[in-house]
Amino acid sequence: MTIRCSGKAKILIPETGEVLEVSSDDLEWEIGDDSEERSMGAEVHYYSSVYLESEQGNCVEAEWDVWEYPIGSIESAEVEVKGGELLEDFDNIWSTSLDDDYDPYEDQLDAILSNTEFYRTFSDGIASLRVLNSLVIDDLNAQRTLKRQIHIGTIACLETYLSDAFINTVLSETSYLRSFFASFKDFKEQKLGMNDLLKFADQAEDIAKKAMLEVIYHNLAKVKKMYESTLAISFPDFSKVQSDIGIRHDLVHRNGKTKEGKEIAIDKVKVDEVILRIVNFVDQIDRTLKAKEQCNKTTYEKEADFIMDIEDF
Repeated sequence: MTIRCSGKAKILIPETGEVLEVSSDDLEWEIGDDSEERSMGAEVHYYSSVYLESEQGNCVEAEWDVWEYPIGSIESAEVEVKGGELLEDFDNIWSTSLDDDYDPYEDQLDAILSNTEFYRTFSDGIASLRVLNSLVIDDLNAQRTLKRQIHIGTIACLETYLSDAFINTVLSETSYLRSFFASFKDFKEQKLGMNDLLKFADQAEDIAKKAMLEVIYHNLAKVKKMYESTLAISFPDFSKVQSDIGIRHDLVHRNGKTKEGKEIAIDKVKVDEVILRIVNFVDQIDRTLKAKEQCNKTTYEKEADFIMDIEDF
């Protein structure tokens, strides 16, 4: 497997206002020594660094870290910049098999499309996590590990809801699929020759499915834009939820410590607060989604009745 990126990353040098660009071709990916085996196979850490110098002699160092788990799926990605500020990251980062016959998306897509009751799946998952959070374990290390895993599981429930709700909804209506193609940034930057148009049209839905699967759904800023531009659904404020996602990253990839090496304290009360925030966030999105679905259904029924009245007339 290797890593691919689309779009360009942009880095600002505040002192001079210069903006430097990084393309996918500038990155050479290596596998980190911290890759390990987990319950669903290998978790692979990829990293790539670039060193840039501006026209005015300012130097910038940027490193991208990507974790693939399970194989074929990007679990998380982050970037650290020294000497500048990240203005814009790559649009998408995904893993791809060196074997052209391998399709890592097929099983994932089947699982998502079979989960049409995505809010019930979310609620069931949250209910189980609340039961686990109420357990009292005498072993303090085990208790701490359990709380960390519940926090991680809560973010996983959020990601699953956001991806399953978006993909199922987009694929349920041709108008949504068209809106996705019209607004998704990756598609805007692609150019097609006349000889590619028919081939693209035939594969449009498959292309959209793959693009939606490649999105990292805990990148709430990007997912927010997708929901707004494709489904006309606005997100509530998610600043605290994004902070919870950042903590989840440290729990998974830094053994519960921040970049500065400070241990993150997780207890029952904090876990309850995280669960409540995630539930409130998802509830608001789901209510808006259901209201829009009902509105579309009512409009469709009125149009059908109007057509029948004309035919009867």
